Amino acid sequence: MAYATSTGGESILRSIILGMALAALLLPPPASADTVGVPLTEGTLTLQVAGGSSVDSHLIATGPDFSINAVSGPFFVAAGCAGGPCSPGSFFSAGTSVFGAIAGGVSYRGVSEGVNDAPVPGAAFASWSAGAGSILMPPIGDSFTVTEPFLITLEVRFANCPTCFNSNNGTLINATGAGVATFSFAPLAFGPPAWGLTSGVYEIVTPEPTTWVLSGTALIIMGAVYLRRRRKGNTA
Repeated sequence: MAYATSTGGESILRSIILGMALAALLLPPPASADTVGVPLTEGTLTLQVAGGSSVDSHLIATGPDFSINAVSGPFFVAAGCAGGPCSPGSFFSAGTSVFGAIAGGVSYRGVSEGVNDAPVPGAAFASWSAGAGSILMPPIGDSFTVTEPFLITLEVRFANCPTCFNSNNGTLINATGAGVATFSFAPLAFGPPAWGLTSGVYEIVTPEPTTWVLSGTALIIMGAVYLRRRRKGNTA
């Protein structure tokens, strides 16, 4: 019988949300671009698996007046086991992050732009991070599937968005979403006994009311930090 044990459940999601708020206290003051927060209401983040495409992940997500359809580039932290194959007893880290999507597009309030990880005029810059717990790899046996709650944060810097804000430095979109990630594993056909990821999909869903409260608390803290630092920057 196949089995796997995650290192948490709802507590992981709560910790991630609170971690976002703490991270805001440690981040440097934001650049002088207009910033807006957007809740992600649906979408999927699909991971690359063995024999798949050349990109690490593909994100499709929507929120109020916002949408993104983008693929990652070479700068990412992949989900997986530290040190290589997932041998029995090792932990599969279910989190992943991307710094600079290489292709795709974003849209906000009627303005659409392509995505590029290079400083191309008129192109938006997009990064995201999906935080989840770890999965304990069982002894080699039948293929299995396990789920983990996750929180995704997305940052998109528009090059020019006249219907968003009038800013010479562009518009910064900070979007957050939550959901359940599903991972499937099968024994590797070659090499020492180990597990291989056959599918990894993070499904963004509209959060339950308690999650909205936690997300709102984190965003309020982040917003307060942003305003305080902006005031300090203006008085410096």
